[in-house]
Amino acid sequence: MTAGRRYDRHALIRAHLDELRHRNAAEPEDPETDYAKLVEYERNLSAALQRLFEIDLSAGMRAAGVSSRDRYLLFFLRSAALSYLAIQHPWSGYLEAGGLVTALEDAGLWDAVQASSDRIVRANRDSEREHMEILDLLVRHLLGARADHSFTPADLRPLGVPDEPPVDPDDMW
Repeated sequence: MTAGRRYDRHALIRAHLDELRHRNAAEPEDPETDYAKLVEYERNLSAALQRLFEIDLSAGMRAAGVSSRDRYLLFFLRSAALSYLAIQHPWSGYLEAGGLVTALEDAGLWDAVQASSDRIVRANRDSEREHMEILDLLVRHLLGARADHSFTPADLRPLGVPDEPPVDPDDMW
């Protein structure tokens, strides 16, 4: 439900990250799939929030109408965002790893691999937090007086963003 939902600069950052995650991925062949609908929603949400916040987070060094210093900051923002999106662990991408776990157990490696994997996951969470801190610092600076603005679903609707996001296929597993 959208009652009380607000889109602040953290939502702007999250939407930008979601858009970047899909930007270099293959386009869904069937626009009616849940994945295709999610990609379209995330692109529209990112574009709408950037429009409402009056900023183009993707412009980087090509940004028009901003100081050369801010162009460097936008360029670094992209670098930090891509670095955030690259964070993963050895189990990333596995939907079902039962066979691998069995093989590791049979080899007597499971306990050590699991312990190391748990440490990697904890380190990744720390890295994600620090990346988000950098992204927030940069976006807050670039937005200036607009940094504390927030918007409602009613503000986004005229820009083509529905009140509810489509189903995320990854949440179905």
